[in-house]
Amino acid sequence: MPSGSVQAAAGPDRRPSPGGDRPLLVVSGLGFTVGGETILAGIDFSVDAGEFVCVLGPSGCGKTTLLRLIGGLLRPSRGEVRIAGADPARQWRQVAYVFQSARLCGWRTAAQNVALGLELRDPSVPRAERLRRAEEYLRLVQLEDRRDRYPATLSGGEAQRVALARALAVESPILLMDEPFANLDVRTRRHLRRALLDVWKITGRTILFVTHDLDEALILADRIIVLSDRPTRVRRVVTVDVPRPRDPADPALEPIRSLLLADLTGGRRAAGDEDGAAGEPGLTGAAPGLPAAPAGRGDGERDGQP
Repeated sequence: MPSGSVQAAAGPDRRPSPGGDRPLLVVSGLGFTVGGETILAGIDFSVDAGEFVCVLGPSGCGKTTLLRLIGGLLRPSRGEVRIAGADPARQWRQVAYVFQSARLCGWRTAAQNVALGLELRDPSVPRAERLRRAEEYLRLVQLEDRRDRYPATLSGGEAQRVALARALAVESPILLMDEPFANLDVRTRRHLRRALLDVWKITGRTILFVTHDLDEALILADRIIVLSDRPTRVRRVVTVDVPRPRDPADPALEPIRSLLLADLTGGRRAAGDEDGAAGEPGLTGAAPGLPAAPAGRGDGERDGQP
């Protein structure tokens, strides 16, 4: 497995300390085949407790399938996943999901939606405790004033924050996030990235965040796992040791950006293809022909400012 790592000088932003002597999550030789087609072809990586790791790859490469395997929703064709040393089927309480869409129940208020995850996972928790925890995590995502609102009255960004609070409320150490901001507008995505980083720093959760947006990965991640097209393998694991909040246009990120673009575009830019990644399915970022202006680097996020 390629393991190239590009590092910049460490800054004042501190990542949570790894918990214990072994990684919290280990993926070893993971393969998945369905209908005679190999989706994943030997995936290997590990994640320490408290890390924020992005999984970056083109659309259709199997990123969502990988999350489902890690969460125990699918069984691998070969290889294994270990969460705190055990099979995901035994460790399902250690994992919570945030999906692309909020998936809120329209007949429940924001607080009731947050409490629902805990109710389904552990019905023995008293109702008062479920609502107390719902209110705690709504405060954390800055939605305490929306606790009695129904989903139809929430904006897209507010609904996703309710979904995040619901995942946090079950208090699992690992959050699996499947392109949770992909359907939102640029300004809302920018706001929610900052909010997510704040929540991560406060809670110390371990986050595995799937995206095909290069700038999003550069803004968020401690490390970026780059996947290939199908049959999917890990092309590279890159450390992003640049202080947060990050500006995607920061020159300190340019060596990492260039390396990842070369991986994601199959090296065509490095080979002198002037069209670069134009038309490359599922890749966003600063590549020519895609909806990110090179001068602005994606959504233009600069030092955490709107």
